[in-house]
Amino acid sequence: NFFKCDNEICVRFDQLCNLVDDCGDGSDEKECRNHFQCKTSRFYIPLVQKCDGKNDCLDHSDECNDVCGKEIISGVWLKLLAGSIGGSSVLLNTGSLVRSFLSIRDKKKAALCNRTLSILINFGDLLTGLYLLLISVQDSFMIGSDYCKKQSQWLSSDHCAFLGILNCFGSTMSLFSMTFLSIFRVLNIRGGSLRRDTKKWKVWFVTAIIIVSSIAIPCVPIANYLEDVFVNGLTYKDISFFMGSGSKGDHLNVLGAYFGKITNPAIAWRTIRNLLNLMFSDNYGKIRGKRIHFYGNDGVCLFKFFVKSDD
Repeated sequence: NFFKCDNEICVRFDQLCNLVDDCGDGSDEKECRNHFQCKTSRFYIPLVQKCDGKNDCLDHSDECNDVCGKEIISGVWLKLLAGSIGGSSVLLNTGSLVRSFLSIRDKKKAALCNRTLSILINFGDLLTGLYLLLISVQDSFMIGSDYCKKQSQWLSSDHCAFLGILNCFGSTMSLFSMTFLSIFRVLNIRGGSLRRDTKKWKVWFVTAIIIVSSIAIPCVPIANYLEDVFVNGLTYKDISFFMGSGSKGDHLNVLGAYFGKITNPAIAWRTIRNLLNLMFSDNYGKIRGKRIHFYGNDGVCLFKFFVKSDD
């Protein structure tokens, strides 16, 4: 009724494959197929927790390995494609902007509204192209295969937030400008030709609306006072309770185990931070979790237009 370990120790058969090194040399778990062994700590976790999208090993080896390791942009060809499209967009739209600015003084050219909105479209496309170029460079030369281990740092970084804002700013500016340009052309076509007597103040008013809206939409989600609406989670450098990024539900589970069940699911992030600091002695200092901001939904830092019910 006993299993003989490689080190001559005997353990009960019910201790085999129980995710615990009962022998002391790992021989009681060596031939088992129901677990994954963390690379650094050598702890065992259930096999179903490997590649499940959550870090269960302190060294992230259950998620960062040859089977399920990930990068910001998967595949060399996709990186090259993103960089090529981004670089081409920056060059072509820069040239188009230069020509547009040179011709805007010529009153014999197309109507002022048409020229102004076309400039905004070019500028928005330039920013979107710049985003593609920067994200491909970031992935190819700065993070690369280390992204899996640095994922939480990247998703909570100001650089990721900047790229998200840059892309959203450019895409919304292009979208709004094309929309207003289409409306302008429909309203000003008389007798098969385009009228050219649009008031200047109307042009500048529409331009101001587009610019202000294009800036406000990407910036609102990162405002501190709206963190309870847009923040996805908190990540910590030295607290193993929350490996990777901890959602509000993860925090409530840990805090509930310490303080007792917390019944308010709408508890503020500020309150969560305060409760976490009460859990630790002064020797730890003040516990500061870094926010997984709105653009930290995934590695490419995009604005999430379609929100799921569990977000």
